[in-house]
Amino acid sequence: MTASDPTEQLAQRNRLAAALRKLRMAADLSTHELATRMGLSQSKVSRLENAKKVPSRSELEAWVEAAGATAQDLAELLELADRALTELTTWREVVHGGHVRNQQAVADLETTAATIHTFHPVIIPGLLQTAEYARQVFLSGDFPTRPGPTDVAAVVAARVERQAILYDQGKRFAARPHHLDRHAAEHLGRDHPA
Repeated sequence: MTASDPTEQLAQRNRLAAALRKLRMAADLSTHELATRMGLSQSKVSRLENAKKVPSRSELEAWVEAAGATAQDLAELLELADRALTELTTWREVVHGGHVRNQQAVADLETTAATIHTFHPVIIPGLLQTAEYARQVFLSGDFPTRPGPTDVAAVVAARVERQAILYDQGKRFAARPHHLDRHAAEHLGRDHPA
């Protein structure tokens, strides 16, 4: 998927909706019958089958059970749902509205995500940064639009506030370990806080 390609994201949602419809039809169920078996409204089933909404994991599990489908079907649906919910953006797009606003937007996404995957080859992921580390990142980072000295405190505060989600027991986190060595820092042409 290309960065922020809404067409591709919609295509992923449509693939998921088509797979859901195919399972329902293979079970010879109407949308009303499936909805009754799942404990949902018929309109909700219709929204899911028409790509108006991406189903949750529990909705996918209930769909598979109600349609008498297999564990393999569930695995495929979960993969399709993951793709439908994945959104990639370029760094320039991220900071377009300002760094503080970006931190708030990321916090909103993290609130709705069931699993959060993060990776950066050089620095510690934002959710795990101390305030001082984050300050150094924003002061020394190579951003398309660097925050001014007066903005750094607000950006750091917004980033640290995001860490409250780490205590949400309903979330799963998958952080890839970073590796910072002298070669990487030299390659980037600047010193990074270790």
